[in-house]
Amino acid sequence: MEFLTTLFGGCQTIIDLGCGLGRHACRLSARGLTVIGVDAAPKPNGLNFRYVKSDLSQIPCESESADALYSMYSSLDYDRDISKQLREWSRIAKPKAILVIDLANRGSRLKLARDSFEGGKGRMISLRFRERRYQCNLSRRWNVISVHSFSYPEPRLPWMLTALAEAGWHNQSVFGDFDFSAYTTKSPRLIVVACRR
Repeated sequence: MEFLTTLFGGCQTIIDLGCGLGRHACRLSARGLTVIGVDAAPKPNGLNFRYVKSDLSQIPCESESADALYSMYSSLDYDRDISKQLREWSRIAKPKAILVIDLANRGSRLKLARDSFEGGKGRMISLRFRERRYQCNLSRRWNVISVHSFSYPEPRLPWMLTALAEAGWHNQSVFGDFDFSAYTTKSPRLIVVACRR
């Protein structure tokens, strides 16, 4: 959270793109910021911010209304052309608005998947990575074994920077984690901070 509050100093209206249950939006709202959470899922209960049920490529917000936007924990959809989403985000952003896009690299994606499964009283038996897909052999209570296959394409920094530039964003910084460390291909995250032209 300190990562976002440091970047958003002086911002008033912030949009959480793909807010899910609103973990980040609730915390920013509690600090006195105006937060709008956007997600395609039904509205969760108990929110302290405005929630908009919408696709991320057609957000019902006024043009040039946001001081900052963020998409955390890989909510940016990598299986589709994201240029439409980035152009829409540019439309609702004020000139000089900040955009933060956070993507997990492969190693941290695997850790998140394993931790969330094992937190549900399961155990990962084996894991394979072939042709941009992971296959997990998982066991649950009562020795029931299930196989899960999921796709996690690797983020490609040059591609991301080109897509941002084409949508009206100027790259400011690239970090490898929430401690503002420099990005390398071995970093746990790829965090791009951009500014609207």
